[in-house]
Amino acid sequence: MTSLLDSAPRFAHANRRRVAVFVYAAATTGALALAFLLRFELSWPADQVALFWAGLPWLLAIRTGFALLFRITSGRWRFVGVSDISRLMLAVTAGTALYFILAWLFPVLPRLPRSVLLIEAVLTLCAVAGVWIGYRLAFERIQHARGSGGARRRRVLLVGAGEGGQMLAREMQRTPIGMVP
Repeated sequence: MTSLLDSAPRFAHANRRRVAVFVYAAATTGALALAFLLRFELSWPADQVALFWAGLPWLLAIRTGFALLFRITSGRWRFVGVSDISRLMLAVTAGTALYFILAWLFPVLPRLPRSVLLIEAVLTLCAVAGVWIGYRLAFERIQHARGSGGARRRRVLLVGAGEGGQMLAREMQRTPIGMVP
């Protein structure tokens, strides 16, 4: 069991992009299912189940395409920031808009209810951002716990450094370098 726990992070690191695409697709799938449940007040009509399965591959293709286009899958989750969340928001919004347009233009594409698509977009955004932020927080906690080792940390005073000083102070709090601002 220990070897599995040791090898899982190495596998995930070696296959970052595939893992990111899988997480994004899983978040989209779960968000779409939850959106249908929320839209129909936790009772899912049979005709809507068929619509879910018909629309899911199209939505996954569009979402994955925009994730690759906006480079959602290439970032390092431990460094996620506001710009990454903004790119994610743009990718989700563009994907939703494209699905609306394609469903309107081409009758072959399943017409998911607009409310379901809007709920799904919000849920996908929250799920992916939550995974990113959760990963970053967990990584920082683990790094902090490994680095402190019970050693006493020295307090330092940063004077007149402006934004650079703020970045340095955040980094000092985030990583265990033996100093506390």
